[in-house]
Amino acid sequence: MPYHGYNKNKRGTQDVQPEPICRPHRQRIDTAGKTENFFTRNVRLLTFIACMMVVVAIMLGFGIYRAKNYGDLAQEPENIMEMEQLQTLIAKGSKLTWRDFDGYSREVVSDSIVYVCRYHVKGGEYYLMVTSETEGTSIISVILVDLATYEQTEIFAPNQVQ
Repeated sequence: MPYHGYNKNKRGTQDVQPEPICRPHRQRIDTAGKTENFFTRNVRLLTFIACMMVVVAIMLGFGIYRAKNYGDLAQEPENIMEMEQLQTLIAKGSKLTWRDFDGYSREVVSDSIVYVCRYHVKGGEYYLMVTSETEGTSIISVILVDLATYEQTEIFAPNQVQ
């Protein structure tokens, strides 16, 4: 039976052409007497799956880290104090307590030596810093900070607020 590339020339004789080039077959390993199981047959596949699991675990861990540490930066506080509400609080004078600040979103700046909370004022131009010795004790001072110039205006002197 003629192979691919077999031609007869015009005189009726056969052209001798080389055998077609074929890809060599993989050498078969003699496994006589050896037991094969799923793991020995699929070492490459299992290595690939293990590497992909490590990559997915790293990406998941990085995503959780970013969500914990940077996710809150994009969120606006829920209940921001408005300028009218701030003026109402200032008008209370010496009767001002921590309960007056309940309901407004706050950020605890320090709670070690002096307890300091920051309250954002709507509009983003100011924030209010309220200090006391510890959480819940009498207020020591209330300071309004201008974010454009970082100028601090003490609204109450320490001896005025109780």
